[in-house]
Amino acid sequence: MNRRAIAHDWLFCVATGRLAAPHPTLHNTMARETELKLLLAPSDLPGLLGHPLLAAEKPVRQRLVNTYYDTSDHQLRKNRMAVRERRAGRRLLLTVKTAGTTVGGLSRRGEWEAPTRAGEFDFAALVDDTELAAWLAQRRADLRPVFRTDFQRHAWTVRHGGATVEIALDEGEICTGTAGRPVAHPLLELELELLDGPPDALHQTARALLSAAPLFPCATSKAERAYALAQSPDQTATPAGAVAAHGDTPVAAFVSVAQPSLAALQSNLHALHAGVQDPELVHQARVALRRLRAALRVFAPALDPAWVQHWTAQWRTLGAWLGPVRDADVQALEVWPLLAESGATWPARLVRADAAARRLLLRRLAEPTSVAGPLLAFGQALGELPDSRLPASERRLRRFARERLEGRRQRLVRSLAAVRPHDAPSLHALRIEVKKARYALDMLGALVSPRRARALARWMPVLVRAQSVLGHFNDLCLARERLAPAAGSGLDRVLARHEDRVHRRMGRMLRQLREALGEAL
Repeated sequence: MNRRAIAHDWLFCVATGRLAAPHPTLHNTMARETELKLLLAPSDLPGLLGHPLLAAEKPVRQRLVNTYYDTSDHQLRKNRMAVRERRAGRRLLLTVKTAGTTVGGLSRRGEWEAPTRAGEFDFAALVDDTELAAWLAQRRADLRPVFRTDFQRHAWTVRHGGATVEIALDEGEICTGTAGRPVAHPLLELELELLDGPPDALHQTARALLSAAPLFPCATSKAERAYALAQSPDQTATPAGAVAAHGDTPVAAFVSVAQPSLAALQSNLHALHAGVQDPELVHQARVALRRLRAALRVFAPALDPAWVQHWTAQWRTLGAWLGPVRDADVQALEVWPLLAESGATWPARLVRADAAARRLLLRRLAEPTSVAGPLLAFGQALGELPDSRLPASERRLRRFARERLEGRRQRLVRSLAAVRPHDAPSLHALRIEVKKARYALDMLGALVSPRRARALARWMPVLVRAQSVLGHFNDLCLARERLAPAAGSGLDRVLARHEDRVHRRMGRMLRQLREALGEAL
């Protein structure tokens, strides 16, 4: 039996939807794996390996070849489970992993692992939860290989922070595609696993290693990344999509929306640091950051004021590094093609300014304490938040959501009343309020009563249109400000024509916005 196969008291089993208790009659009992995954760039590897924690002893080296299985309709993926055969030297191990919790890169999930023979999925002997074993056995005939990971593992066992921690450096590839047309994707990650001691020792160990290299927390497993690569092999950016809050307290609801935004932010920033060239990385990192800042703002009454103030300031600084790079990308990719007919050329001074902004962002990403350190600290802080400053109850949570959304509606109404036609500052202020209202609605819309949810459903399409029109107007204003065209020039005339088109759409959008927001929640 693998050393991880030790008894543990509970884990949420997604296959049954109930708390699964260990079965006393079976040999293999579930282990609860607690680990922290960190991503790094190949250029950071020498610095990491020179850290005293790793340089003090020789690592155990082992090649691990893993084949992951799923059904034809991906039932395991849908239930956030994995079945894996691992070749480690001469040994072949069968592993079952179930869903757990992940906050800030720190994961806790269930695992069963024991020796096996190729293709022999004896779940009844491996898994000590009878219902889960039966659920897997029913799907055994439909299991087929879906992807493979092949990597060299360097493992150190260290004492740090009052705990014993295994530090595993995995370097190799994730292989997707088909047997006839395999596709290899590079894999480089650091995995800290708690063998004994307090869980916060993993963050202490990570902070110690940060002095040698920027390490970005990772909320996704190798299997989850492989599924994503198989589905969209050319997609490099992690979408920072809308997340509806859930939980029985405002703090739990806050964590439920902050964690996915943090995960997207971490993933996109790491890819930027690793040298991936894709403007969408900056875009999605900025959206994730805005959603994170919006969550801090929306749930502020339930959180410690000093805590909110600290992290608001921290993420404002990161936003100041991302903003100029995203603005430059929008101007180059979306606005400038509209103006090409003017015959003007992009000024050399703007080329230099945009390149300087990008260099500054990459320099900050390479500084362990500037970005990677705060990401790690915020992930730990999320996991350590006290349950709530407000009592738990569905009724109170609904009231909290309604009051916060009504507050956003009132601010938006005031901003709308202050708008003056063709006035860039007042329209810019309205654009900011529209975005804040949209993010708040994404988070809180599912928490209000059904009656109010129907009223809110009318908001979203109007807010989306308003954000689009106001965003396009803002892009043109920024282009005029940066390019400073001479009055009457070809560039000035082309800009004016596009501005007129936006203003014609603006009047209708403002009317729709006033109608949608006219009634209080």
